[in-house]
Amino acid sequence: MRAAQRRALDCLRSSGPEAMTEQIAFAEIPCPNYRASRRGGFLAEKFAAEGLRVSRDKVGNVIAVHRG
Repeated sequence: MRAAQRRALDCLRSSGPEAMTEQIAFAEIPCPNYRASRRGGFLAEKFAAEGLRVSRDKVGNVIAVHRG
């Protein structure tokens, strides 16, 4: 495993409680008729706040790109 991968995994492991809080907030967003546009908006905002370039495709999937 590369050093960058190890650092990423360490970060994920150490953010357990925060990650769970984010997951709960995401799951609590209403999703009537399985249309998840509000949930997609939530993710898009989170990704943009982390400096990622965010877009959505024609069916609403959120795509986040990290340059580099």
